[in-house]
Amino acid sequence: MKFITIFAAMVLFSISANAAERCYSSMEAESDQGLRIHSELMVIGLNCQHMGKRYGMNLYGQYRELTARHADLFASYEDSLMKFFKKRGDAKPLLHSRYP
Repeated sequence: MKFITIFAAMVLFSISANAAERCYSSMEAESDQGLRIHSELMVIGLNCQHMGKRYGMNLYGQYRELTARHADLFASYEDSLMKFFKKRGDAKPLLHSRYP
C-alpha cells in the first residue's frame, strides 16, 4: 500500500511538473496577448487602408506609428515567448511564436 501511494505521488508530481512547463507564466501570457493584438491591428490597418482616405486617417500609418513608439515593448514580448518555447524544447520556436 505504501508503494502505491509513493508511486501515485510520483506520477502526479511528474504530470504537474510537465504541465507547468507547458503553461505560460503571467508575463508570457501578457506577451502572447500583446503580440496577438499587435498582429490584429496590423491586419486591420492593412485591410482598411482604403477607408482611411475617406475619413482622413491612415490606419496602417497609425499602426506603424504605434509599433515604432512601442518597439521595445514588442521586442520584450517576442523575447519572452522565444525563451518560453526554447525552454520547452520546441525545435523551431520562431515558427511557434509567429503562428500560435
